[in-house]
Amino acid sequence: MLIGGAKLQVVRLDQPSTTPVAGGPDGSGLVDALVSAPDAAYAQVAPCGATTGGEGTLYRVAAGVAHRLTGSGHEWLVGGEHHAWAVQYPSQITASGGAPVNPGPTLTPLDGGPAITLATNAYLFTDTTAGMVAGVNDPANPDLPPTVEVVDATTGTVVRTVVGGSLKAAQGRDLILQTGNCVPAQTPPLPCALERRDLATGQTTGDYPLPVGRAPVSAAIFSPDRNLIAFQLTRTKHDVRFATDFPPSDIAILHLDTGRLSIVPNLEFAPKTEVGLAFDATGNSLLATINDGDHGELLIWQDGMTGPALVTSVPGPLDAPPPLLLARR
Repeated sequence: MLIGGAKLQVVRLDQPSTTPVAGGPDGSGLVDALVSAPDAAYAQVAPCGATTGGEGTLYRVAAGVAHRLTGSGHEWLVGGEHHAWAVQYPSQITASGGAPVNPGPTLTPLDGGPAITLATNAYLFTDTTAGMVAGVNDPANPDLPPTVEVVDATTGTVVRTVVGGSLKAAQGRDLILQTGNCVPAQTPPLPCALERRDLATGQTTGDYPLPVGRAPVSAAIFSPDRNLIAFQLTRTKHDVRFATDFPPSDIAILHLDTGRLSIVPNLEFAPKTEVGLAFDATGNSLLATINDGDHGELLIWQDGMTGPALVTSVPGPLDAPPPLLLARR
């Protein structure tokens, strides 16, 4: 695995060890994004103390060596089937007496080619075999259901619009939507569900009700064979140990072929805590990174274990959980 944070490192899982990536950042910033593209992996390094997506430096990682790219100022990276994309968000617009509007982000391929601009108020996007997939909502009309747009990755033209849920994950031809009344710890508790659709046809290929009163609070990630997804799932009510009405969360694994939902045991996260997630190459192990401020931890869990095991500590200081990415062989 590639792992970010205060350093860019390779973590071996067969004989746990960490090795800095040759040519990688010198420790003066935080590796806050790692993505995969057809030609290589890419990393973004934000200066220490900057907000996520600040004036960062980009690296291309191939054959175990990082090469610094020219240019900076990109706010995020997106990887996928066609390119690695640098993301730039225009300034937010607020109409007189209206809700804020986020102009569509511009995505520029790092290996050359035309940039594309996504829809206004696009909030999550990923590059798939079917095209660039973007979740879109309308803050001015919160009662309207979110939509998902499939965009031609070369021209930026919208080729399909999917209605009926919030984008949680997309890869290959698989789309995962969140549907129902998914408000954490609402009273009375209402049903929330996930739905699997085919990006090429829009047809529903799976429907997965979640335990009543529990809601996803993160994007989902696929296993390599796309038979599993993992995500953070709230508990049913808030915990008096925390001075907030927002509940703690668990890590859930949903088996898309059977609908079975597994909860990683003996692993609880405080309200609004973010976690980095990735499956290993076999899909049998789930890895999670957590941020403890002055350092981080990389944990591993397999079905049948009584709880996660520590793989290694991650050097800090950190301001977010270190990103994870399957390394290219």
